[in-house]
Amino acid sequence: MSIEKSQIALSLISHTNIGKTTLARTLLRKDIGLVADRAHVTLENQKYTVLETEAGESLQLWDTPGFPNCQKILSRLQGAKNPIVRIVTEVWDRFRDRPSWCAQQAVLNVQQEADVVLYLVNAAEEPSMAGYIAPELQLLNGSANPSSSY
Repeated sequence: MSIEKSQIALSLISHTNIGKTTLARTLLRKDIGLVADRAHVTLENQKYTVLETEAGESLQLWDTPGFPNCQKILSRLQGAKNPIVRIVTEVWDRFRDRPSWCAQQAVLNVQQEADVVLYLVNAAEEPSMAGYIAPELQLLNGSANPSSSY
């Protein structure tokens, strides 16, 4: 028995300042979001409709915040078994470490919304030289702590 889904969610995920919003603008052919040559311009997950059929089926595109230094988040996840400590950390990050909080929002988007994840990389950068890729993929795979709510 197959379950038909009326909505497919595609999430754009990457390190900060790689071009997620620029790609979203291109795919949507709309002037959405903010684009600037600096890190952490997108601060919240944003959902856009790419296609919609008369039957109500749709393709949703999620533009997400970029990842900062994921090593910090990975080490937190590996050590955050206490839910109270995790909640305090999330609240602290929201006001004092906004890039980490934004990364947490992107991971939540992948876990809760995404049917398909498009992980973007900088084409001008040799992947072996981009030290952030492995930790980001580890974070996305959930291998840091599978029971985590991030």
